[in-house]
Amino acid sequence: MKKILLFFITIISLFCSCKKNNVEFIFDKQPEERVAEKLDSLQTALLSSPYGWKAALNTKASGGYGFYVDFRPDQTLSMLSDFSTSSSTVLKESTYRVTWTMNAVLMFDTYNYITMLQDPTPSVNGGTPGNGLQSDIEFELLKITADTLTLQGKRYGNVLRLVKLKQSEQKDYLDGKYKNSIDAIAAYFKSHTNNYFKVDDIESKIEFTPTTGKSAIFQYINSEKGVSNVSGKFNYDLAGLNFNDPVAIGNKSFVKAILDGNDLYLVTTDGQRIKLLQDTQPILPLESVYGYNRTYKILGTPNDVNTLPEVLINTSFPDLIKNTVTKFGTVKFRHFEFKFESSKQLSINIYYYSTANFTATMYFDYTLVDGVLTLSNPTNNTTGNWNTRRSVLRELEDYLINNSPYKTDWVPNRVGTPIVGWYSIVNSNNVIYGNLK
Repeated sequence: MKKILLFFITIISLFCSCKKNNVEFIFDKQPEERVAEKLDSLQTALLSSPYGWKAALNTKASGGYGFYVDFRPDQTLSMLSDFSTSSSTVLKESTYRVTWTMNAVLMFDTYNYITMLQDPTPSVNGGTPGNGLQSDIEFELLKITADTLTLQGKRYGNVLRLVKLKQSEQKDYLDGKYKNSIDAIAAYFKSHTNNYFKVDDIESKIEFTPTTGKSAIFQYINSEKGVSNVSGKFNYDLAGLNFNDPVAIGNKSFVKAILDGNDLYLVTTDGQRIKLLQDTQPILPLESVYGYNRTYKILGTPNDVNTLPEVLINTSFPDLIKNTVTKFGTVKFRHFEFKFESSKQLSINIYYYSTANFTATMYFDYTLVDGVLTLSNPTNNTTGNWNTRRSVLRELEDYLINNSPYKTDWVPNRVGTPIVGWYSIVNSNNVIYGNLK
């Protein structure tokens, strides 16, 4: 009995002698110490670039966006962005926080060019109500290297990548050269059309097309005689375009496009430069990329753009669109899209704003045979919003049906993006056209 009692006394003594600071931790430190160290490492990293950072962030609902960011010890920052013309030259001051939510997190907690991307009001960024461009404002730490800081958005998982700047680069950002770079790229694609490049393991030319949504489309005829399509979101930096997520084409992976004099070079992950070339004709035949179950299903204007791109043909269609915009009056005509909904039905969509965003839609039956598009059966194929606005849409409605059938073909232009036309077989002066989507 005495031995049993002595055993229990010994066990209790050992248990009571274990203090908190004597517990052996898996990581050799108490949790609060490890949290403090990780928070400190993120804060220290943010302040480790004396000349600020260039940053890249893709969004879920749109393309990529670029930034100049300079973090300060008092948790304030200054920022530029390629979001708009003004944001590339006007510094935005705001604040940030480094906090902990299961990981070290960088939070942009006052309004700036990054938080603008997730603004829930469509008129701010062209996004959707409540979601904006599906971007992030809280980013958890993934990796710190000598010159790069990588974080990931907590809500949408978008990667925010920051790269340290040199003193000369910071000066260029602050002296307005960011806007100059953006303008130079725009000028290049305005004067260089039908752009393509070649790689060793793909036989055909690879078409390269930047879109108004800040994505680049790579297309080529593959070995099965079909069309392969790859897209990559880009942002602008001082040298040209940056692909925050590398774009793989064949055995190459592209991370940027650099403007060098009058030439643009795609740059691979291993530093190889491949020059962008131009052809006198579109790289791919229209029927291979446009139509139902093709790369492009939509002809129209970009979101919230109600004017047509500049083209090198004469047609009455721009006057028709201009008249329709005018007829809407105080109700804002936002943009239009003509979309192949199925193999037999095509929709005409007019987007407008009165008390909120609305869409007026009319449907046509169609056939598309050997590039000839024939519209039919418009009667009663309308939505309530189309009927509400029918008095101002009647001219467009009549124009569509009276000029059918159409020959579909590329439209020569000066903007460097794919523009498709419906060339009326009935009246050669009437050509419906727009950007491909």
